[in-house]
Amino acid sequence: TNKTFECSGGHTGSKNTSNHSGAGCTVVNAATASVCQKWSKCGATYVAAHTPNADDGLCTTAIKCKTCGYITTAAKSHAFTNDADTSCNNSGCTYTRTVTANYKVNHYQMNTSGTYPSTPFATETLSGTNNTTLTLANLKKTYTGFTYSYGQVGGSTVTTTTILADGTRVINLYYTRNKYTVSVSAGTGIQSVSGAGTYYYGASVTINAVVGAGYNWYKWTGTHSTTTQNYTFTMPASNVSDTANASAGTYYITYNANGGTGAPATQSFTFNAGSKISTTVPTRTGYTFVKWVSDPNNTDFAPGATIPNGWGSFTLIAQWTPNNYHLDLNGYLDGVLQGNIAGYGPWMN
Repeated sequence: TNKTFECSGGHTGSKNTSNHSGAGCTVVNAATASVCQKWSKCGATYVAAHTPNADDGLCTTAIKCKTCGYITTAAKSHAFTNDADTSCNNSGCTYTRTVTANYKVNHYQMNTSGTYPSTPFATETLSGTNNTTLTLANLKKTYTGFTYSYGQVGGSTVTTTTILADGTRVINLYYTRNKYTVSVSAGTGIQSVSGAGTYYYGASVTINAVVGAGYNWYKWTGTHSTTTQNYTFTMPASNVSDTANASAGTYYITYNANGGTGAPATQSFTFNAGSKISTTVPTRTGYTFVKWVSDPNNTDFAPGATIPNGWGSFTLIAQWTPNNYHLDLNGYLDGVLQGNIAGYGPWMN
């Protein structure tokens, strides 16, 4: 009859006899034994009575613990028939289970609002040996415009965790969205610019410029090259520096001979370029040209004078003074005695 021993020490008897040397050992019925005992040939400890099989002496035949129901192999690990079983809670029942199990890694990218979404940007299913320690930072990925921040398991922020044999481990990794700087400058002819600041990568940014009087909008130069004055772009993963540029306007001078002839043709000039008016002057019979006077602004100009800064188009009106002629009635004409003619006459215009 097969016997089993419930001992406080090791039993050295044959598995089919009641001989033993361990203190306190007693022969019990295998079906009722429940105290841990040690099998002398292999040294394995079981929670329940070890029911000998034909070749247990070689410690190779799988046997079943009466109390916990686990299948064991003498001197080896538990060999579970159900992979969902991950532990034996019965006192004295020890095992080492090695399996390859999956675990999930979720990657969350911060929104441009500075918060995290409920849905991950990417999910990976990885695998490894159960009970292996994982360092969360080693699982991070590289994303343009993002920096790894922290990881969580089960809602708690941790730096390490282990792979579960049942494949239920879930790891959440969080990435902060980087911020970059937008700088805007006002070039010649630009009154003011707007849009400078610090923005999250991927955010929508608008820059704009106000053009000064006398100038026309030209383009943005720098990081961007565009003729769109009110310009919107998506923030890149780098700083942005743009300059607003305007071109000086083209304006015109109209010449009015004011009764004379030979006035210069209409003249164009560039705003604030230090241009000069024409040196050509008109003529008028019986009159002498004096100067030009502008309309508007009523400013005097000599031929070839410089146009003041800030002026747009204007008209120059010729100013004349009448010539004077002398009628000599005393016998002299232009200083030469012509005869004895008495009297003087008035100045004639």
